[in-house]
Amino acid sequence: MVYDIVKGHQGDIRVQSEPGKGTRFTLYFPMHGKAEQVKKADVPPPAAGGDERLLVVDDETAIAKFLKISLEKLGYSVAVEENGARVSFFLEF
Repeated sequence: MVYDIVKGHQGDIRVQSEPGKGTRFTLYFPMHGKAEQVKKADVPPPAAGGDERLLVVDDETAIAKFLKISLEKLGYSVAVEENGARVSFFLEF
């Protein structure tokens, strides 16, 4: 799927692999316009945070912790649950 997306954007994928050291995938995409043509106004403003309370459900502790910290920096109150079975009652109407 990634290959199709990259090729669809006229890009390329390079793979470097060494036994015991791992594999590196490098994705190349064509540049659209010149770098100096990008204006500061073209960069979208950061997402506005809110005062809503969010529930993050993920069985990977590191991911759940990252999401909690990131969302709290945006002003949200975040509850984390690592067991989807415990929150399934929220999805039943």
